[in-house]
Amino acid sequence: MTEIETGLDGVSLTVSPILPAPELSRREKEKAAVQTILSHLITQPFSLTHTPEGAPRLVFGNGQTAPHISVSHSRLLAAVALSRDIAIGIDIEQPRPRLNDIAPKFLAPGEQGGDTNRLLRLWTAKEAVFKAAGIPGLLITHIIVDTSSATASIASTQQTFSLKWIDYQDHLIALATPISQ
Repeated sequence: MTEIETGLDGVSLTVSPILPAPELSRREKEKAAVQTILSHLITQPFSLTHTPEGAPRLVFGNGQTAPHISVSHSRLLAAVALSRDIAIGIDIEQPRPRLNDIAPKFLAPGEQGGDTNRLLRLWTAKEAVFKAAGIPGLLITHIIVDTSSATASIASTQQTFSLKWIDYQDHLIALATPISQ
């Protein structure tokens, strides 16, 4: 388990390997890794539930919920971001050629083209913004990423997000937080 410096006040990011367990499904292994991270970070009783939209929600034994949590996993790693004060979204992925095949499904006009590393930055950013925005029905193609300024916006809204990418082992982690307006 590794705590990664985010450079964002009040935002923690912890990554843990997904352990091999042939008797468990991939989803069960991912859930176990996230539970391990949360058990390491939180000393009081808790449960991890989900909102009706599917976003994770951390509920403590006294019924209170944690303000902001985001969860992501690749085939090898699970990541959890917690924030006291701001919405947070994370995504963790490995570079893979398949991104070239699915790019038309997630790229907006003007984002087309580029190598696998560029597509990985766009994909992780869009996933992180999607989670931080928490807008039901949001289409990933409506998230416009500007990698040069490390920002993203949602088409037809005034919402903008700050982006940060962190290289970790052979993965890329994207963090998205709303920019105050």
